Amino acid sequence: MRLYHHEDDLLWKKLNNLFYVTAGLLAVTGIFLDQVIASEGDLHRLPQAVCLLGMFLGVFFAITIHFGINYLHNRKDAVLAVESRLSLHGAMPLLGSGMNGDLNHPIRRAPTFRVMRMVPVLISIGWFGVLLTYF
Repeated sequence: MRLYHHEDDLLWKKLNNLFYVTAGLLAVTGIFLDQVIASEGDLHRLPQAVCLLGMFLGVFFAITIHFGINYLHNRKDAVLAVESRLSLHGAMPLLGSGMNGDLNHPIRRAPTFRVMRMVPVLISIGWFGVLLTYF
């Protein structure tokens, strides 16, 4: 049970770190774009590199969050299997009880996991849009 809670915390920390990194890269991109607009030289490579880095990091975080969620679901399924066996002997399930008090109905998958999976993908798409718009 503690492992499940720990993995859930790790997933939220990954998403939080993605937001911090994205905000920093956006600030750097804005600074570079100001320099590109102000100068007439060929400074387009730096903002392009930052956009590509942002796209790569979005894909990287999407992959790590995807596999983290899969691992979390596998651990949850394992706990549910153990609980179902123990409930045959009179044990009270912790994870397998539903929100309505029905002890035979397992808790469904949280919709926030879908959001967690889509945020890094949308960030990568946004970086691609910035890359196409300004370059």
